[in-house]
Amino acid sequence: MSTGMIVFVTVGGSLLVFAALGAMMVYFHKRHKRTEADIQQRLGVEAQRRGWNLIGGSEEILRFYNFVYDTYSTGGHPLNPLQRRARAVAVKDVITGVHRGRSFIAGTFDVVTPKRERVKNMCVWVTAPGAVSTFALRKSDRISSTVNRGLGWYNFRSGRPEIDNHFAIRADDQNFAAQFVNDSIVHYLGSYSGRLDGVIVRGDQIEVWDDCKDHRDPDQLIAALDVRCDLLDRVPEAAWAAARR
Repeated sequence: MSTGMIVFVTVGGSLLVFAALGAMMVYFHKRHKRTEADIQQRLGVEAQRRGWNLIGGSEEILRFYNFVYDTYSTGGHPLNPLQRRARAVAVKDVITGVHRGRSFIAGTFDVVTPKRERVKNMCVWVTAPGAVSTFALRKSDRISSTVNRGLGWYNFRSGRPEIDNHFAIRADDQNFAAQFVNDSIVHYLGSYSGRLDGVIVRGDQIEVWDDCKDHRDPDQLIAALDVRCDLLDRVPEAAWAAARR
């Protein structure tokens, strides 16, 4: 093959690759725009039907987020208790409203981490019947739970293997934790068909690590709200009344 032909084939092939990449970028951009338009349209319809408030950005919600994290810390890093806390510096796509009789806040927060990195934190918080000093539960295996308790990450033991071998729990109020991890809650966590990796309660706000990736999508938001309300429905009222704040 002549040198000219080699150059022609090489250049032509490169142009074809760039053309294909360009076409793919245009395609995905258009699909993203269609997805965004679909989400916004469905969110608008659902918000009007349910009486939700589509706020966008909110200094009040931003202050509330930082207040909750400042007031109800999970205790920080056990090996570095003086480590600074993460702090939200902006928020967008805020949605507020009432679901199954409980108030909620959802939004995407721009957070500066203790290492001064900026990350996005999408939150869906539902208001609990009462406030409690921080409670955190996450699914775990027996070995990890034992190691984490030894390191001081988690400090609660129920004395029941079906709980202690499958969940790592940190609680400032041990009595509240004992009432929270009742049989109904344990069954729900174990039988839930989607992703439900953990639960955290800060003050009177409950958050869950679940499948929700975009709170603006009303289908995802409603599912996320249902999970939080399902959990709250299974915690005895007496637990909140006697909780240490």
